[in-house]
Amino acid sequence: MERDARVQKSSIYEPRAPQKRYQRKLSSSKVGLAGASPMYAEIPHVRRSKSQQAREKMTVMMLSEDPEYLLHIWIQSEEYPLQNYEMVKVRNRIVSLLRKQCGEAVQADDMERLCEIVAKTEDMLLMLRITTTAPWFKKAKQILIDRDAEMNGSP
Repeated sequence: MERDARVQKSSIYEPRAPQKRYQRKLSSSKVGLAGASPMYAEIPHVRRSKSQQAREKMTVMMLSEDPEYLLHIWIQSEEYPLQNYEMVKVRNRIVSLLRKQCGEAVQADDMERLCEIVAKTEDMLLMLRITTTAPWFKKAKQILIDRDAEMNGSP
């Protein structure tokens, strides 16, 4: 039987031991040899950090279509150990949902609903510290102003 050169034992007791640890040959045994045998560790259960748990929870919450619910999450952001760029995703999701609701109300030509959405949107944008000069928001407000002018009979 031929001996495999890769599995020969290496020890500090060899007459000419390698100078560098990485040059030593690995031992074929996991225990009992004083050579350069690597450590074997078994990690049975990986524990998730609080930020990983919060990130997973936030991913599930972001599926919500309710901007008020997401605003509530954003206001309580200190409860979630997340970085600012991760909370910006929540902010952007709120704004995109508000924009979508305004667009739907304009297309449906439902002025009562549009009025409610514009009022709610203005409050939310101010709470989120976002300017209320976004083109989609200005357009929705202008539609309301024009309709109000038509109803009151102003030229």
